[in-house]
Amino acid sequence: MPRIPYLLSLPERSARAFVAVVAGSVKTVADHVLPQAIRGSHSYAAIVGRLERFLLESIGDVRGIYDDGDGAGVRRLLVRKTAGNVLEVATFAAVGVSPLWFLAMAADLSKGTRTFLGALVAELRREGVSVNEQDIRSVDGLLESLGRALGTGADVADLPPLDVAGLRQSWEAFRASATPLPDAQSLAALFHDLQS
Repeated sequence: MPRIPYLLSLPERSARAFVAVVAGSVKTVADHVLPQAIRGSHSYAAIVGRLERFLLESIGDVRGIYDDGDGAGVRRLLVRKTAGNVLEVATFAAVGVSPLWFLAMAADLSKGTRTFLGALVAELRREGVSVNEQDIRSVDGLLESLGRALGTGADVADLPPLDVAGLRQSWEAFRASATPLPDAQSLAALFHDLQS
C-alpha cells in the first residue's frame, strides 16, 4: 500500500527533475560560456537570470546554488514576478515599449559607456594626450549615478513591490541611487565645458 502514493508522485517528481536538469544545464553553460559582464548585467537578470533561478529553486526544488541569501519566499517571488510581467505586458500594449527592457538596457549601456570611457582615457594618456581629469570624473560620476538609478528602476519594474512597506523600500532605494544625479544646470555646465 505505501507504494501507491510513491507511484502516483512519479510523474510530478519526474517533471520537477526534468526542469531542474534543463535549468541547471542552462545555468552551467551560461556560467562557463558567457562573460561575467553579460551575466552581471541588468538585461541578463531580467530576461534570463530570474526565470532560471525560479525554475531551479521553486520547480526543481534545488537549494544552495545562489549565495546571495535572498530571503524572498518562492511564492512571494512568483507573485511579484507575475505582477511585473502583467505591468510589462500592459505597458507594452499601451506604449509599444517594455519599460523593463528599456531600463535594463539603458543601465547596461551606461555601464558599457563608463567602461569605454575608461579605456579611451587610458589610451589617450598612453599616447601622451592631455586629459582634463575633472571632466572625466564628472562624466564618469554622471554615468555611474545614471546606471544605478536605471538599474534600480529595472529591478522595480521586474519585481514590483506588493505592499506599502515594499513600495517605501523601493522608493528609498530609487531615491538613494538617483540622489547623486546632477541637476539640469550642472549638466548644461558639464556639457558646455566638454564642448570647449
